[in-house]
Amino acid sequence: MKAVAAGMAPFNGLSNHSRPSAVWILIIGFSAGLWAIVSLSAHGYQLRPPMAEEHNIAVHLVQGHGFRSPMDSSATAPPSAWSAPIYPLILAAAYATFGIGTPQAVTFLMLLNALCFGATAAGIYELGRLLFRSHLPGLLGAVLFGLHPLFLYFAGDFWDGMLGLSIFVWLAVGAHRIGMAAECDSRTALAQAMALGAAMGILALTNSTYGLTFPVLLAVAFWSRIRSKRWGMIGITVATCALVLAPWMIRNANAFNRAPFIRSGGGLLLWLGNGPGSDGGFSMGVLQLNHPDFNPRERY
Repeated sequence: MKAVAAGMAPFNGLSNHSRPSAVWILIIGFSAGLWAIVSLSAHGYQLRPPMAEEHNIAVHLVQGHGFRSPMDSSATAPPSAWSAPIYPLILAAAYATFGIGTPQAVTFLMLLNALCFGATAAGIYELGRLLFRSHLPGLLGAVLFGLHPLFLYFAGDFWDGMLGLSIFVWLAVGAHRIGMAAECDSRTALAQAMALGAAMGILALTNSTYGLTFPVLLAVAFWSRIRSKRWGMIGITVATCALVLAPWMIRNANAFNRAPFIRSGGGLLLWLGNGPGSDGGFSMGVLQLNHPDFNPRERY
């Protein structure tokens, strides 16, 4: 009878019997990361070194200028909120250690992207296992992600994309685990809500577009069946996220006499897609006409 009861016990994703071994997650993450390294090395990752706005901001940081306009390389360039701060800071740390744009710096950044690629694959496996209550969907998802040419290509893009994706996938795993745990024992630990909020803040400071997913993450973590403390936990999570964002937003308020949420490029993108002479895309003609990297009049 005990065996039958154990076999019929509901899946909660947190029990010792259903939780996958940490070794499996490490194997998937290591294998995907190694595959990314091999693929990027074979395709000459050094031929596409860091460039454009986040790289230019990182150069300003290394030279002691602070977060300044990526369209102006001088020390007196105006302050900028063109990009969220975390990835330019990572680029700056690599440049300060290995030199600006050196092969060693690019290799370090490639290894970081490969690590994030592996972490994303491992997170997809874990999320699939939790959602479908089976290891096979998670494994299939991780394999498809690892073989997808688009994701492999952008693993060699020295931008915030791969870092932001890995954080988001594991945030989704964490939110789902919080919801499952609360469903089983009708409570959510304060530390879990604060950790979720801090991670959401870090993600927003990496790629602010993911802020659009935060209501979904909150709904997954604190869903309607968790009645007693649901809104209190949501409030704690949102407040913690706001505390993480606060230093950057205060900096923006002081620098611009206003407070763009994280970055200030949203209006420009709408203008590029809909302004005079636009064809709705990022063609070179549109960029040369309206993008501040080509048109100095649009920088201020």
